[in-house]
Amino acid sequence: MLKHLKHLFIFVLYMATLAVPTPRNFDEKLLQENFEWRIPEVATKKEVWSQAFFVGGYFLYLLMQRKNIKGPKGGTIGLYIHLKVKDAGLGQNFYVPLAFELLVRNKLTGLYISAKGAYASPFTFANRAWGYVDILNVPWNDFLQPDCIYNNDGALDVKAVVWFKDVWLKQNNRLQNK
Repeated sequence: MLKHLKHLFIFVLYMATLAVPTPRNFDEKLLQENFEWRIPEVATKKEVWSQAFFVGGYFLYLLMQRKNIKGPKGGTIGLYIHLKVKDAGLGQNFYVPLAFELLVRNKLTGLYISAKGAYASPFTFANRAWGYVDILNVPWNDFLQPDCIYNNDGALDVKAVVWFKDVWLKQNNRLQNK
């Protein structure tokens, strides 16, 4: 009888541990990524894809496209971040809550600057990519000029900073509370 009570007690303790919610612990370093990409000879490119990079179990990549080519001053430079859906085996019902910021390098300061700011939106089957038609706020023909602050000897240097939305919110709250 005592043996049965001991087993019952252990079982009750085990069930109690299942009922208590455990806080989510995660390594923020695995849930954010800084990806730098140099696009050489941009003037010869209409569209170019980066190599894939990895954030929290998902592969992403960047796409640089020349947009509105027939527009004033040769159009603009678009920059987009894509979730690599096919290789992830996600199917059609997924929700990946990411936040990201796309930055470009200023050749005078050497710093990456964000023309658009950070953006938080889920990646879904319908929205597998997010980005900007005009990342630089500079027309194509002006970008090609050697004195353009984003033209690094004919190359465009970009950086994607990507976080899972909870990590991004947590970091922003920390910064605001300082």
